[in-house]
This record gives sequence, C-alpha cells and structure tokens, in this order.
Amino acid sequence: MKKTKKKKYQITFVIDASSLGAQFASKKKKKGKYTSIIDLDANSFRKLDPGYSGYTIIGDAMDRVILEAAHIQSANEVVIATSDDNVNIFLACMIEALYHIPCIIVRLRDETKACLLHGDSIHIIAPSTLSMEAYKVVRAKEEWGMNILICGGRQQADYVLSVFASKRNNRIVVMNEDDRIAERISEHYDLPVISSDPTKRYSFEIADITNFDLVISLQDSDADNFVTCKLAKEVFHIKKAICTVSNPNNVEVFQKLGIDVAISDSYLL
Repeated sequence: MKKTKKKKYQITFVIDASSLGAQFASKKKKKGKYTSIIDLDANSFRKLDPGYSGYTIIGDAMDRVILEAAHIQSANEVVIATSDDNVNIFLACMIEALYHIPCIIVRLRDETKACLLHGDSIHIIAPSTLSMEAYKVVRAKEEWGMNILICGGRQQADYVLSVFASKRNNRIVVMNEDDRIAERISEHYDLPVISSDPTKRYSFEIADITNFDLVISLQDSDADNFVTCKLAKEVFHIKKAICTVSNPNNVEVFQKLGIDVAISDSYLL
C-alpha cells in the first residue's frame, strides 16, 4: 500500500491587530495562507478585511500558554506589530529562542534598539525606511539644496532630519504642535522650529514656507497628514508632498488625490 505524504501547511502568525497586523493577516489569507492573529482586544479584529476567514485569538501574546494554545510552534512566519517597541523586542527574542520560527518580522519605531535583535531569522520594519524613500524622491535636486518643511512625528522626525539636515545646502523648517518635541529638536538642530498645528493655515503663514520644494508630514492621523499636504501644495505652492499613513488602504487613495508619495508600514513588507 502506497503511503501518502502528510501535507505541511505554511502558517502565518500575527501578533496584534493594529492596522499593520490586520492588513498583513488579511493579505496572507487572501493568498490562501493559513493565518492566525492574536490581540487582547476583540474590537481590534474589526480592522481585518470583512472576508477574513483565518483564526482570531483573544489573549495576551506575552503569555506562553496562550501562544502555545494558539499553535505558534507550528508557524513558519510570525509578524509582531504592537505599538510598544519593548514588547516587540521581548516577543521576538522569546519566540526565536523557544520556537525557532524561520521568519520573524518585527515592527520597531526606535531603530536604535535594533542592536538588541541579533537573530538571523529576525527582520525589522523601521521608520528609517521613510527617510530613504523620501531621499530617493528628491535625490536629483539635493545636489544644489532644497527647501524642506517637516511636520509632526516623533522618532520619525529624527530619522528624516538625520537624512536631510546633514546636507549643508538644504534649508529645513520643522513644525510640530507638541511643545516638548519641538523643544527637543530645537536643542539638537540649528534650524527653525515652530510649535504649531500643521493642519492650520496660520501655521504655514508663520513658517513663511511658500514655494518650498518639499513637505514631509509624519503625524499620527491620516486625515491630519492629508490636510497638511493639501494645504502645502494647493495654498502655499509646495512642489512635492510626502506623508506616512496608518491605514495601508489609504496609500492608493492619497496618491489619487494628489499626494506624491504616501508610505505605509505594511507596504514595506
């Protein structure tokens, strides 16, 4: 009697149903992959596509008992997408050490902590990718300097500044409504920093940035980024607009509505 080989399934395990996690799980399931996603909050699963038919697990991914009950040991790929870098680092190290998953993708906002993740199977998604994408868009002009407005952002603003502020010919203005972030940037960089809301017309008038070459908007809200970019381009005639989006579905929408480059974490995958 001929023996039949047992089929080995490819399982993707996603931790945290953030916009990134939910989008990743939904895309994998659409491609026919076995997919599980875990989150403490059942309401978070609403971010999944309506047709998502994979597993959803309510629980704390920091608890090994819950992870093993969800069969993480059978996964060939794990995506760790919580908003807490420290949680992500701990989970990545634990999962690599205990379960030997061949591919672990980790969201990391503070890339200086990447040194804590040594494993060959660990791959990092970090905001510095935004810097490189922005750099590519404007590379041709950078030789003779650019006028750049950077709006909002926390660690992301630092990464973008590190790319553009190193070029002597660039003129950079920073606008951030968080007084603490504005003060910190002002202390570290010799450039104009305006503590004001980038979605308000009067903020642009104070900044005096009409006809700048580029605006980069890094705010948490997709709507705020959209309004900032539209104000910059349509009212103050800034030539190019780049922004981040939390919802990956907005990448195409923003580009259709005139934003030159919209970048989402999940598109970096």
